[in-house]
Amino acid sequence: MRWGPLVQILVATLVSGALGLAVNLPHLPFTDANLLLGGIFYLSISLLYGPLYGTLAAAITLLPDPALWRHPETILILILEAPAVAWLVRRDIIAVVADLIYWIVFGAPLGVLLYVRILHYPSPTGWVTAITHPVNGLLNVMLAEVLVNLAWVQKHSRVRPHLHGRQPLRAQLTRAFLLVATIPRCC
Repeated sequence: MRWGPLVQILVATLVSGALGLAVNLPHLPFTDANLLLGGIFYLSISLLYGPLYGTLAAAITLLPDPALWRHPETILILILEAPAVAWLVRRDIIAVVADLIYWIVFGAPLGVLLYVRILHYPSPTGWVTAITHPVNGLLNVMLAEVLVNLAWVQKHSRVRPHLHGRQPLRAQLTRAFLLVATIPRCC
């Protein structure tokens, strides 16, 4: 049976959202906050298929936050990352830089506003939580880029033309340096 491209994209989105959900369920401790690696999957979908599918995958990944951990504000901050990064990447901004722009302009200020000013998390927990999300997001987008650039994924994902072909040396070096600088400190 041969599926149409839209069905394949939708299945990939649902599977990625479910994988992200499964990865986020254990909540890996990272100082006073948790390391959420499920973003790797919804950011991969964002990079491959754009804002709409990335947002759907993010919604599936982040589903348990309000029910299990009672943090609906986390969904608000993290779910907006997927369409923002996808939108910026479609305008030829490197994914890591796109994620950094999201966190500087919108995500981190919203985190501080919610955790520190509105919800009054005890100090330093509110600040740690607000800062953990950007660190987490940058790690996730770097790993998502690695996943998206695997030959098998590109072959089977029907990726858009801007992801095919050789990446500029600048993009490869940025990705490599950020991975080397970040992963040993987080893990």
